[in-house]
Amino acid sequence: MRNVFSALVIDDDPSARNILEKFLEATGKVEVYVGLDSAVEAIEKIELLEPEVVFLDINMPYENGLQFAARLKKTKNESLLIFCTAFKSYALDAFELRPFDFLVKPFGITDIELLVDRIIDEFKLQKNSSDQQENADTFGKFKLRVPNGFFFIKASEIVFVKSLDAGCRLITIDGEEISILQSLSNVHSYFGDQHFFRINRGTIVNIDFIVNVERKRRSCLMKVNDFEQEFRISKKHFNILENLLVIKLG
Repeated sequence: MRNVFSALVIDDDPSARNILEKFLEATGKVEVYVGLDSAVEAIEKIELLEPEVVFLDINMPYENGLQFAARLKKTKNESLLIFCTAFKSYALDAFELRPFDFLVKPFGITDIELLVDRIIDEFKLQKNSSDQQENADTFGKFKLRVPNGFFFIKASEIVFVKSLDAGCRLITIDGEEISILQSLSNVHSYFGDQHFFRINRGTIVNIDFIVNVERKRRSCLMKVNDFEQEFRISKKHFNILENLLVIKLG
């Protein structure tokens, strides 16, 4: 089986780094680059090798994983980011960094095999979403059915979409309300997960406008221009968000 994607492991613990690299190689689906024991020169190596996935330990000396990820984000790097940690509580703290997932230590070969398969599915989803959007409109806009015909809009112009008895209501960054003659599930499937997340049964939000997630209240705060609103997140969707398995945050 040929390698499906490339990966780089950054972990100051040589034993943990070696185990993860061996497990990734054992799947037969990953090209594993020689790893690093710190984030000090990691950006230079990432720019040189262009790994499709970066496994990043959080607890490291000099610069921890969260600090490095924030620095890496400024480079507009597009690698999928997976944090490796013994503490799952870091999940929401790292929300703004948009990791794809958290790999919780200790892990076994089965955990890695499942994670690798999810990563492969993610790349397939990205390609399908990209192809769908490109085929839908050459100008990079979504084409939506409205009462008087069609409405075209970019992902960056959508704040959220709420389900109605018949169709949906879309709110733009300018505060405009658009009635859509499509179900919420149909709209979410069409939009894909790159920018949008379903926070409850009746609401899809643009994750680019989420500025805070409150664990106790199980809610998220959204801000854009003069708009600011808190949305409740259902328990089911909050668990998805906290585990970072379905939503693409990278």
